[in-house]
Amino acid sequence: MPDVAARRAGRGGAILYSILSAVLPPGVQLSQLTLGQCSICEHAFGGCGPLVAELPKLSLLGVMETLHGTDAALQAALGALIALTPHVRHLTIDADSEGGGAEQWAEAADGQCLSCGLPPAVTALRHLQMLQVCNARLPSLPGGPYLAGELQLESTSFEPTWLHA
Repeated sequence: MPDVAARRAGRGGAILYSILSAVLPPGVQLSQLTLGQCSICEHAFGGCGPLVAELPKLSLLGVMETLHGTDAALQAALGALIALTPHVRHLTIDADSEGGGAEQWAEAADGQCLSCGLPPAVTALRHLQMLQVCNARLPSLPGGPYLAGELQLESTSFEPTWLHA
């Protein structure tokens, strides 16, 4: 199974779809997809559903929403992609777009963090085994089917108060 890193996926779903359909032979499923240092919006993944439906590992590194520029818009954009990957077992969301650590994300602009919470598509995942969320300023860890199994939850570069309750 190939491993594809789609850098700079851009706002248009046609870009990601074009990349994936160009590198994936018919009938071959991705083993991993990494989107890094790119701007996305809720409608950026048109046509990608069949190409990512069986994806086991998804990494979203420094992904931001700049069209509307709000954390809620980022939540919706990430949710739109994650909803297309119902079988994902390993999910990484790292809001640190520059590798600057705590200093970077503490001053992050809207549209770069998940201060409004995890996308509902994440909490609805039923096969998730590992969730790594970094630099996202989550207000809490919501309940949902994703917590029903043996989930390994990792957080690095931040210590939200809800982990210590």
